[in-house]
Amino acid sequence: MTAALRADGWKQIHSGGTDESLLTRGNWSVFVTRTTAPLAGADGKMLHELTIKADCEGNP
Repeated sequence: MTAALRADGWKQIHSGGTDESLLTRGNWSVFVTRTTAPLAGADGKMLHELTIKADCEGNP
């Protein structure tokens, strides 16, 4: 997800490895967090969940 945002012109400000990233573009910021879900998928691999929060400068 973060690689796609960087390819689209977003600048990475903070990186917590593959688990959290803060990116900005213009007056927008996007925070992406990846967590491991407590369940395994049908193929036996652990599931991951992405949480994406966005904000525009000047929003109350």
